[in-house]
Amino acid sequence: MNDSRRFIWCILLKISVEDINRKISISHLVQNADKTLINQVNCDVDRCDLQSDIDKSNLKRLLISVFSYRRENYSYIQGIHEIGKVFLTLFREYKRSNLAKIKKKMSKLIVFSERFEAVILFKLLIKKFNSEKGRADICFKAFDRFLMLYSTPYIYKSDSLAQINLEYILSNISQDLLYLLNKRSSNLYNFFIKLKAKADKESSVCMFILPWIITCFSHNISIKQKKLIYYIFDHIISSHPLYIIFLIVEIIIQSETKLFFYLEQNFGSDVSLNFEENEIYPIVHFFFQNLDISNLKWKVIH
Repeated sequence: MNDSRRFIWCILLKISVEDINRKISISHLVQNADKTLINQVNCDVDRCDLQSDIDKSNLKRLLISVFSYRRENYSYIQGIHEIGKVFLTLFREYKRSNLAKIKKKMSKLIVFSERFEAVILFKLLIKKFNSEKGRADICFKAFDRFLMLYSTPYIYKSDSLAQINLEYILSNISQDLLYLLNKRSSNLYNFFIKLKAKADKESSVCMFILPWIITCFSHNISIKQKKLIYYIFDHIISSHPLYIIFLIVEIIIQSETKLFFYLEQNFGSDVSLNFEENEIYPIVHFFFQNLDISNLKWKVIH
């Protein structure tokens, strides 16, 4: 399945024959990277859950090379290494591909491109996947394209302070989140509106979603559960970038019963009566921050 998935992700990320043939020296990018970037990446990767030192070294090279390549456009932020880890574990795996089998599996996907170009694309990808250097090259290009399509709002360099920019984005996402919650659960919507009235900022109320949107949930799922991580990324990559907001709503909806039970344990049976007297938000934040999202019903999310 992962053999086909690598091809499908490349197609969905619109990686072209020209992209594959473009020569990029990863070693040169790493050697000439900014020391601040190197220190940030080393700090994050050293404490991630990859077991192998080789895998950690490869992840560092991937992150440093991509953000060095995009140094004029992007700033590295904590958490992005989790997305890099997903691409690394998928694209750096070695499994010799068979063109006949791949062409049969991919025949329905030819519609994404001209038939001749698609066949050339498959052949080039197979050639790349059959060597360690080639796999590293495609991993670099797929990860880079993913950041361009799905992570730009969080890592794009702007004249304003990054913190202010991130707060502005989070506030807008939070407004959409509240709107969608109102359509699905009036109890949850009213609950978060009360939180907002206390905090006075959507970005403050929904701060707990920040790791979810920055890492596309990969931070909250163990690397041992690669099947689930890939499943989530399948849906993200094949959808509009704003699709992640619908995933967040689904997570909150599925957690409604557990959330209110958790709050009752801390504040009594009627949370609303104690709303003004207690600091509810830190408890809500702690609940979602420690929520095991791997146990949710992901199969119902489309």
